[in-house]
Amino acid sequence: MPTKKPTPSGRVALRNRYPQGTLDAVLRTFVWELENHQGTWENAEKVAPLYGRLLKHSFMRQFSDKVPNVERIRMSALGMPVVYQMLPVLGYGKLPEEAHDISTLETFHYGDAYEARVFSLLKAFDPSLKLQNDKEVIHNNVYGHADILVQGYGETAVLEVKTVNSMYFSGMVKRGYPTDDRGYFSQLAMYSRVLGVPGYWLVKNKETHQVVLLPFPSDLPWLPKLYSDIDRKIETMQLLLNIKSEHGTHDALLSLMNAFDDRPEPITAYITDKNTRQKIRFDTLPENMKYCPRKEALYELGEQEFSKKAKVLRVFEHDEVIANLESLDYGTT
Repeated sequence: MPTKKPTPSGRVALRNRYPQGTLDAVLRTFVWELENHQGTWENAEKVAPLYGRLLKHSFMRQFSDKVPNVERIRMSALGMPVVYQMLPVLGYGKLPEEAHDISTLETFHYGDAYEARVFSLLKAFDPSLKLQNDKEVIHNNVYGHADILVQGYGETAVLEVKTVNSMYFSGMVKRGYPTDDRGYFSQLAMYSRVLGVPGYWLVKNKETHQVVLLPFPSDLPWLPKLYSDIDRKIETMQLLLNIKSEHGTHDALLSLMNAFDDRPEPITAYITDKNTRQKIRFDTLPENMKYCPRKEALYELGEQEFSKKAKVLRVFEHDEVIANLESLDYGTT
């Protein structure tokens, strides 16, 4: 059950739980109110036009064919395998039926709408904050757009807003940060690194409406290796782009598959047969390849009864992948 709307004195008491006069304290108090707030928000009418503009921008981006789709190396996907990132950059993006799948568009628009609400309410909550949405972040020709850059109280922080299901939410809360199954960790790691500011994930459980604020764990001992791995990955992708520029897409595709193929192996999953109640073992796609464009060209997939997960029959050989991608079914022309 949500708690009662905090009174002004209750808000002060809540802020006293954290170091006073800090941006961290403001963000933590805001997230608490975001989850527990009842009634109206002060200054809501002042930020309503802003909220409308952000919603319109998302609507156009997700549903309009007037917004060009530029494929380039994206910071949000640096935590994913190179093959995941490079296929669309080389021209092998999502098939039309995938790109215009209404459930996918609705999911992205839902996330955008929540981000717009967070941005607008944060401005209403503390008008003294200077906020910037979709802050462009560029590093070695890799492009990203941080959800919210927050400046106030002599500090700056970058905020990534995520909406996830209960299972993913509980894992993030228990661990204190997300994995790179969806690229979330490396994404914020790079934003924080390039901008030189602390980072936070503001995460909403879509099923329970719980909200948490998770600070980026900058003291993890394996962070230097992560940054080194990301730098090598960027070098690889830049090399592939140079090959495409000098020799064409076919040669770049050959190099991608023969020299830089980092496709993860299938993972084992289990499902219970509804008729016999016996457990069925099968291979399926790892989490970081579930949404890979043209994954049907990389893995031979089948359907698994009683499960929504795709069944991986086998991993295609390199020459098979190239033939699949350049066939009429998968080609770009």
